[in-house]
Amino acid sequence: MRIAIRLPNTNRVVGLAALARVCTAAEELGFYAVSADDHIVFDGSYISCGSVDAIGEGNDHDKLEIVTALAFAAAWTEKVRLLAGVMLVPVREPILMAKQLSTLDFLSGGRLIVGAGLGGLIGPADHDATVISRTRRDSRVREYEAFKVTGNRGPVFEEHLRAMHAIWTEDKATFHGEYVSFNDLDVFPKPVQKPRPPIWIGGRSAQARQRAATIGDAWFPSQIGAEQYRDGLADVRTRRAALGLEEPTDHPVNLFASIASSDDAAIGRGMRTVGRQFTTPEDFESRTVMGSPATMVRRLREYRDAGVDMVELKLLYDSIDDMVDAMGVIADAVLPEVG
Repeated sequence: MRIAIRLPNTNRVVGLAALARVCTAAEELGFYAVSADDHIVFDGSYISCGSVDAIGEGNDHDKLEIVTALAFAAAWTEKVRLLAGVMLVPVREPILMAKQLSTLDFLSGGRLIVGAGLGGLIGPADHDATVISRTRRDSRVREYEAFKVTGNRGPVFEEHLRAMHAIWTEDKATFHGEYVSFNDLDVFPKPVQKPRPPIWIGGRSAQARQRAATIGDAWFPSQIGAEQYRDGLADVRTRRAALGLEEPTDHPVNLFASIASSDDAAIGRGMRTVGRQFTTPEDFESRTVMGSPATMVRRLREYRDAGVDMVELKLLYDSIDDMVDAMGVIADAVLPEVG
């Protein structure tokens, strides 16, 4: 099992020195990847990096642009992969997005993984009972409206990915769709990875699993229980087999995580920070990885047994010192037991 670590790219823990320190620690400690999340419009209504009690240089409205943040990480590292976890595809112009991502893959020597998502649901409730606060929904609605993304985002998402594939793989790129159309475009450099960087499709829904089977290289859900992941992965395998495609080579997931000397301390920090995103304490504990090193090992083994081979840990922590200490504990006490 490989472990990726979410960079401090959001909320009050954002800072130049913080990013550099975490990149260096991830490289030295042997983590598989560093990751960044994405929203261009962000009202600070939820915490995705740090904790509600965190001390840092930024404020809770801060969220770094994902490609720029990963380019910074590329310059501070040589080995770790650079994971977009996940990139909000529908709000971006696909020709420019393809150029930015291929440039990042080129400059990093082929270390990019493109996690791609719709940006989450904006209806009254999520399809599997995870709570989305009204303020968080409102922020998402404003973001989509600002970029004139209305109606069903699924077809836009799929078309953007197919258009980017054409740009990455064709010397004279041509694509014609309902939302994107171009002829004979010279867009270079092409990605180092051939035919393109891996595309991991975010989302827990059946539609996300269908996209993972048809236009992606892996299914990359967030905040999902181990048994739910097992069932979903079986569904992706079935869908790919029906199309005559091989099984994905990567089986990733991203999860909020907190590690402390005791389960109570880790769970308490997690509940204060992200607990309101879940319907019950049981739902929270089954969809996150919170606890002592021994508990984290047990929980990650449950995911490994369900088929997961890469976990993006979205660590919750009270300062960058606290985060780097937690990374050291995970490298020493957890990775050897689940790797």
